[in-house]
Formats: sequence, C-alpha cells, structure tokens
Amino acid sequence: MTKTRSALVTLALVICGCTETSIEHPMAVERPAQLRIVILQDISGSANSIPRLSTADLNRLVTHIATHGGELAFTTVGESVPALVRLRLHPPCQPSLDLTSTNVFVVARQRAAIEGKWAAFQEELARYQAASEPRIQAFTDTVTAMLERTARQTLLHDALRRVSIALHEPSPFPNTQSILIVISDGQDTSKKTAPIALDCDRVLMVAANADLGLMRQWHDQITLFENPNAAITHLLGGPQ
Repeated sequence: MTKTRSALVTLALVICGCTETSIEHPMAVERPAQLRIVILQDISGSANSIPRLSTADLNRLVTHIATHGGELAFTTVGESVPALVRLRLHPPCQPSLDLTSTNVFVVARQRAAIEGKWAAFQEELARYQAASEPRIQAFTDTVTAMLERTARQTLLHDALRRVSIALHEPSPFPNTQSILIVISDGQDTSKKTAPIALDCDRVLMVAANADLGLMRQWHDQITLFENPNAAITHLLGGPQ
C-alpha cells in the first residue's frame, strides 16, 4: 500500500464515521478547526544531531489534512530557501445521518432519506479521493526528496522571512489555526538579526538542546520537543 493510498484509506474511515452496515446507528464526526501547518526543516550539518521529519511523521500530517481539511506546507533551511511545497485540501462534508423519530413509519421515511444521502456522499467521497490522490503523492514525493538533501550553510533568518509571508496569507478556511514547526538548532550562518513577525497560533520547535539561537526572540511562544514524532503527537494526539 502506497503512502497516498494509506492516507486516503484512513480518510475514508475517519471522515465517514460509519460503514454501510451501520446506518442504523450512525456516528457523528466532530471535526476540529482546520490547521495550517508550516514545517521548516534544517538540513545543514549543524543540525545533524536533530532527527529529521520521517516518512511516517509526514504521512500522519497528510492524513490529518486529508481527513479534516487544511493546509500543509514545507521548506528547508540550507544555502538557499526553496519556495514552500504546499498541500491544501477541502474534504467533502459528512451528511447528517440521525434518526430523529421513534415512529416506525417516520423512521422508514428517514431511513430512505439517509440511504440516499449516504449514497450521494459515497460518490462525492470517491471523486474527492480520485482528485486528491495525485496531489498527495506529488507533495509527499517532493518533500521526501527535499529531506534527503544536505547543506553547508544555515540561512534560517531568510527561511523565517519566507515562512512569515505564508503565515500572513489569508486562509480559505473559516476557522484556521496556524502552526509553525521548526526542526533546527536555531543557528544562522548569515548572522542576520532583523525582527520577523510570525503570525501563528503556536510554534513547535524540535531541537537538541534548549539554546534556541535565532528562535530565542519567540521563546514565549515556543514549545520544545526532542524529536518530530513527539511534536506531531502533541499537535494531533494519538500514540507516538
């Protein structure tokens, strides 16, 4: 099973909240606020002691965005700062499947309506999966290739400036939380120190120690983690 197929199978199970045989007792799925997650991965030699984002970590984030909607963006810190690679998804809304009456005749009519809604939703979900699969695969392939690179310099300041622009962009979602994940030792070889405004709700930093380096100016916003998996588990929940 490919990474894309795994994410979309998980999507089908979570977004539906029930199977065709469970229409009698449908489960309502309460979706959280959509997340805009921006990841900054340091690929310089000074960050070699910090675990990089793994394929499993990336797949967890992609699955969350595919299931709940939102945006995932990624770039690296090195001699240059590539444009962010982005994945933005709007999954279909789950229909209301509640049986609201105890009258057997009303329930029969409601059941017919529910089955119609369910069939329409299944068709919409299939279209969404077909359209999303190539986009998810292209995103994961590009990010995976970027994660395999190394760099001799750390232009962290320039990377944060690029990320700050993305975080300031208007969101297409009505209820968005912006999360910045920085995987870096915080060092910057350019020695630039000009202030940067980061318009985000939370900053998660994966580092080898508590010396935040250039990130020190946001120390009151930062939650520190030893590895990316711990940071993502903290953000999304679930086992590490």
